Amino acid sequence: MPRLPTLATLPLTLLILTLAMLASAMGGAYWHYRQVAAGREQELEQSLADAAHRQNVLEGMIDRLTRSRRLAQIVVTDQKNGPAGLPTETTLLMVELGADEKPIARHCFTIPGHVAFFDGLVVKFDHEAVATAHPMRGQTVVLLRRVYS
Repeated sequence: MPRLPTLATLPLTLLILTLAMLASAMGGAYWHYRQVAAGREQELEQSLADAAHRQNVLEGMIDRLTRSRRLAQIVVTDQKNGPAGLPTETTLLMVELGADEKPIARHCFTIPGHVAFFDGLVVKFDHEAVATAHPMRGQTVVLLRRVYS
């Protein structure tokens, strides 16, 4: 038969139970804190990775925009023929080339028909700029604005 606590052992039993409950509550609170902290760390790491990716993309854009010479190749990659045998749709691939003439950016365009027109601006430098040793002297700049048919 189990022994009932006496008045002498009751405060000790109560103290042990209180300490056990307190330790259990503190352990649960610490576990919850670690779960929240781990989730926050994961969010911060993902945010840091996203920011690094955005920085790389922007640095690439800055590099391409600040170059004094940019080249591109435009290739017909696909043509779909209609019932009369004439192309009804043409797909073009524009590959931008870096200073070492290796591909750095690709853009794909699909236009109706089989004739592509490129709309652009041509900038020719003033004769005075050429005479004063302008860094772009003797150069003509062509800015591609749109592709249409």
